[in-house]
Amino acid sequence: MLGGSHSGNLSAAEAILDGCADILCSDYYPPAILHSIFHMHENYGVPLPEMVKKATLNPAQESPQF
Repeated sequence: MLGGSHSGNLSAAEAILDGCADILCSDYYPPAILHSIFHMHENYGVPLPEMVKKATLNPAQESPQF
């Protein structure tokens, strides 16, 4: 959402556009996940279903089984 990494690393948007990100997560502001879905669609043309999967289905499938 901020347009870059806090530590100078690859931004989440770059990772998504390069096909290197399977899930969306947030460690300090969970609503950013919802905002990022629409941000990536509106500003980069990433299909909404693809972004919704990165925030919902993909993390659920990758979760460890307890």
